[in-house]
Amino acid sequence: MPPALLAVTLMVLQSELIGQVAARALEQLLEREIGEDVTIGRIVLDYLPFCAELQGLVLTHAETGETIVAVRMIRVEPGLDGFMPVLRRLTIDAPQVSLHVDGDGLREFRNVASGGGGGGTTPSELPWRELVIRDGSFRLETPDVTVQVGGIGVVPDEAGTNHVALGSVGVDAGTIHQVAEDVDLRRVALAPDRIAVPRLYMAFDALTLDGSAAAVAGGPLAGDLSAHLDLGRLTWTGEADQTYAEGVVDADVALGGTTDAPDIGGTFALADLVIWRTTDVPGLLPTRIGDVNGPWHLDLGPPLAVEVGPLDMTWGQGELGVVARILPAEGTIGGTVTAERVHLAHILQSVSVVTGPWVDFEGDVEVHVDGTLSPLRLEGPFEVDVGDLAVTNGPFDDPKVDLVLGVPAVTVQGKVSITLEELLFDARVATRQSQGHARASIGLGEHGPLAIDVDFPRLDLTQIRPLPHPLEQLQPLLKRAGGHLVVPLAPVFVGGSQ
Repeated sequence: MPPALLAVTLMVLQSELIGQVAARALEQLLEREIGEDVTIGRIVLDYLPFCAELQGLVLTHAETGETIVAVRMIRVEPGLDGFMPVLRRLTIDAPQVSLHVDGDGLREFRNVASGGGGGGTTPSELPWRELVIRDGSFRLETPDVTVQVGGIGVVPDEAGTNHVALGSVGVDAGTIHQVAEDVDLRRVALAPDRIAVPRLYMAFDALTLDGSAAAVAGGPLAGDLSAHLDLGRLTWTGEADQTYAEGVVDADVALGGTTDAPDIGGTFALADLVIWRTTDVPGLLPTRIGDVNGPWHLDLGPPLAVEVGPLDMTWGQGELGVVARILPAEGTIGGTVTAERVHLAHILQSVSVVTGPWVDFEGDVEVHVDGTLSPLRLEGPFEVDVGDLAVTNGPFDDPKVDLVLGVPAVTVQGKVSITLEELLFDARVATRQSQGHARASIGLGEHGPLAIDVDFPRLDLTQIRPLPHPLEQLQPLLKRAGGHLVVPLAPVFVGGSQ
């Protein structure tokens, strides 16, 4: 080709008109493939060195008009690998990606072309040899969690891997807001069918993650992560009337199985757990749980489920075991709690119903509950084998108080209802020779109250320890006993009827 003609040809290819024509053609091609609206500013060809630049790319939702992707510039630089032409470097400048997960799945890209039903395999290598990303951002919104990543940068690392830098990673879940800054990931392997991160370390305000992970599309999933969470350092963005927690969680996460059938689980240990809740009066009331540890497993479903247990914990001076299954999307939970040798007085103190309870017993408990997490409302059957039930005329741990009522053995079976405001028990009560019905309400406010309704068609007083004055005067009335006991965590009122 004569030099003059070549020069004219190159000038034409670099002209604004050709750039606009090429941009419109690429817009139409992309819209057919991804099913969203595409706008391209222009396409520019440079020859020293040879490269192509796409200047200004915007993808918007075809129905809502929301911006999905906005890119300042995409630069493609070809080259040679020996005698083979290759895409040497792909540079993406200031990409911004925003995705949404609704109740029925990803909002964007729902009309992506199927490729004519080809069903081809995923390539194992990217079409470029080097990837460079400058000043990127990513945002993912779900009904419960929002993740925002800023300052994304990618440059080539050693042995064909990538160095990934994240300026900030922000997570908002309900009222909780956590940020990790200056995340540095080296030797990251990226390909269309796989990703491998040999060292993943993120330090949020209250949460630290450390470990490694790797995944192959349709193939193995592997990883080991450790997490350390300081509940007392969680930051809140909601209203003042929240529930707060203190304690430290250390968890191990094991990734296994395949990407099609992942196996995700591990163990955790929770130390010194205290849950604080607001009340109608100024200040917070603590529920002291203590230490909890055991295994957990994530079932991806559908539906998504978190299984925990059997968990071991010491509470109320006894030993507890817990097994539970939580469905986060549905906001439901079901579980079983068993307890041995727990003491009622210490439980009442632990949940801040009263600082100095006037009643105590040692019991073995089994409870099965199902219900919702928000609002907390659990119901189910329970059984308690009570030993050495004792009621005193003052705080139980005061050595000067007198025994008012004592029963050596009682079995209680019935239904329990649990909310943040109240524990409600409706049960059959039996001693060796006595049977009756009781309904008890334990208020979880600052002053309780504790209210008990009892009805005993048959009451054998020989099973009751000697009743000191003045309650021994009630023995004639209790031959067929029914009554109501109200304890506002202060002086006691007893009522009864013949």
